[in-house]
Amino acid sequence: MDPMVSIWIVKSLLVLALLYLAYIDWRTFCLPNAITFPLIFLGITFNLISDLRLTTVSSALIGALLGYTSLWALNAGYRLLKNRNGIGMGDAKLLAALGAWLGWGALPSIL
Repeated sequence: MDPMVSIWIVKSLLVLALLYLAYIDWRTFCLPNAITFPLIFLGITFNLISDLRLTTVSSALIGALLGYTSLWALNAGYRLLKNRNGIGMGDAKLLAALGAWLGWGALPSIL
C-alpha cells in the first residue's frame, strides 16, 4: 500500500475518534477512559513502530506527559483558589493523547 494512503487512513481514524469524543463530551460532559487511554497507548505505539510516525518516540512520550500534567497542574491551582475543579481530567487525558500522537511541540497550538 502507498505510504501516503496509509498515513491518510491513520489520520482519518484519529479524526473520527476525536469527533466521537467531541460528541460524547457534548452529550455527557465526560470523556471516557475507555477511549482516551487507548488513544494515548496507540499514539505512542504508532510513533514507536510505524515508518509513518508523526513525531519521534521521545517527543510522543514527552507530549503525553506534558499534555496531562499541564492541565492537571492548571486544575490543581484552580482547586486551591476556588475549592472546586475547574476542568475535568478527561480533558487532560485527551491532551495527553494528542501529545502522544503529535508530539510535545504541537501542544501549544492545540491549547
